[in-house]
Amino acid sequence: MMKLLVPALAALLLAAPAMAQPAPAPAPPAATDLDARLDAARRLMEVTGAMRMAGQIMDGLETQLIQIIASANPGKEALVRSLVSDLIMPEFRARVGELEQPILRIHADAFTGAEMEELIAFYATPLGRKVLAVTPQVSQQTFTLGAAWGQRVAQDAVAKHERAIRERGIQL
Repeated sequence: MMKLLVPALAALLLAAPAMAQPAPAPAPPAATDLDARLDAARRLMEVTGAMRMAGQIMDGLETQLIQIIASANPGKEALVRSLVSDLIMPEFRARVGELEQPILRIHADAFTGAEMEELIAFYATPLGRKVLAVTPQVSQQTFTLGAAWGQRVAQDAVAKHERAIRERGIQL
C-alpha cells in the first residue's frame, strides 16, 4: 500500500502547480487614481509628520556616524565630529527631499485612497495624536531594549561556543 501511496502523492504534488490557476493580475490603477492616492499619501505624511521625523533620523544618523568613525580613529573625536557635522551631514540634509516621492509612492501602492483618508482621520483624533507623540520614544526604547538583548545573547553565544569559534579560525 505504501509503495503505491508515495508515487501517487509525489505525482499529485508535482502536478499541483500546473493545476493551480494563477490569480489574474490586477489592472494598473488609472493615472487619476494614482494621483489621488499620491495626494492622500502626501496629506498622510503631513499629518503624521513623517518628513519632520527625517530631521530626527538625521540627528540619530549623525550621532551614529560620529561614534563609528571616532571608534576607528581614537584621539581624533573632535576632528571626526567636525568632519561629520560640517561635511557629511549637510549632504544628507540637502538631499533628504529625494526620498519624498518614493515614500509617497510606497504609501500610495500600499493603501487605497479610502484607507489613507481613514488614517488621516484617525491621526486627527486625540488617540491618533497620542500615537504620533509617543511613537518616537516607544520606538527608541524598543530599539534600545532590542539592542541590549541582542548584545547579551551574542555575548552568551560567543562565550558558550568560544572553543568551536576558535577551532574554525575565527577571531572575535
